Amino acid sequence: MAVAQPISQGKFSQALITGLPLRADVAKALKSCEGRWDEARAQAKSSLGFNANSPLVLVVGGSQGSRALNDCILTSREALLEKGIQILHALGKANSLPDALKGYVPTPYIEDMSTAYLAADLIIARSGAVTCSEIGALGRYALFIPLPIGNGEQRFNTASLLAQGRAEMIDQREFTSSWLILNIERLLKTSSQKSGEGSRADIDAALKITNLMELALSGGAL
Repeated sequence: MAVAQPISQGKFSQALITGLPLRADVAKALKSCEGRWDEARAQAKSSLGFNANSPLVLVVGGSQGSRALNDCILTSREALLEKGIQILHALGKANSLPDALKGYVPTPYIEDMSTAYLAADLIIARSGAVTCSEIGALGRYALFIPLPIGNGEQRFNTASLLAQGRAEMIDQREFTSSWLILNIERLLKTSSQKSGEGSRADIDAALKITNLMELALSGGAL
């Protein structure tokens, strides 16, 4: 058995901890940016057309987007822009795009996620397992709003980053435009203190899983 993160009890507590395989672009960014994270952030901002000297918030709600996240950002964006905060907002492929504003860039989907992660001073996102893994790998700081349906697994995905002080979590019902406007500067200040070096915890996950599968197929003990 293999798990991405340590589990303290139950049958999976004895499983091999492999991490979660990283996408090729994220793994490449992790390796190429080691030792120069501040420089990489400035370069990523410029490559996306943003001011490298102003804070940038990346908002992603998954490939289909999140109505709750989108509504909150659209309601608060002018107040955030007035504070000098730039926004890269992925609304999801199924949603119509609002007009772009100076400092606010809406897009249905982001193909080059590694550059978007690197450019961000703060990430506001759902807490899917892959998202949490990629944010951790590239040393970013995030505000997570877990999907409020299902069995609550998105809350558990944040455990490692929360324990490291690399993220904050808020329930969707509490994530309002007034809350965001009131807390955005605090979040950015915390991010500037907590963002930093990336993590190689997941860099060899695919290899570990492949080796485990080969061992199982060969009849070796797991």
